[in-house]
Amino acid sequence: MDRYWFHRLLKGSVNHAIAIEKKYQNQLPELSLSDQIGKESFFAPTGFIWLAAKIFVRHERFRKSGLLHSDGKLELFYKAMIAVLVVTSILLAALGGVSIRSKAVPELPAVKSQAPDPKTNLTERKAAPKADSEAQAKLPQSPASKPNSQPSELKPSTKGIEGQQGIRGASSK
Repeated sequence: MDRYWFHRLLKGSVNHAIAIEKKYQNQLPELSLSDQIGKESFFAPTGFIWLAAKIFVRHERFRKSGLLHSDGKLELFYKAMIAVLVVTSILLAALGGVSIRSKAVPELPAVKSQAPDPKTNLTERKAAPKADSEAQAKLPQSPASKPNSQPSELKPSTKGIEGQQGIRGASSK
């Protein structure tokens, strides 16, 4: 996608900028940014990158001058990445692939369903809520929840966050 869409758009815009720069070169000699970028963009590969470029890059500018320009750099990058992926895939296939050892999951105990049993009759089902309310009655209750109890008087706290006195920064003395 880079080579056939974005790279072509970039090359077209740079070529147009160079044409504008050449047209107005006499009036504005400083107007030569695109031309200067073009002169500086080449790269002379050495060492491992030179070997990889010799293997992967087929661009004729590189074959003639030994310098990598944008087309050759694209070719070197993507072809090298494809080669790494292909070699890795072949090695994984030859060596048996990737295996994940999983531990056995312990069997969970069976949980009884909360749904009513369809075999029980309707009167037995109605009796169940009564048993629940009797169990609730045996639980200890707070003074506010007891019938006929008066709620205690509530006073606002003067302590703020982390024990600081006052509310919203005001001191309560």
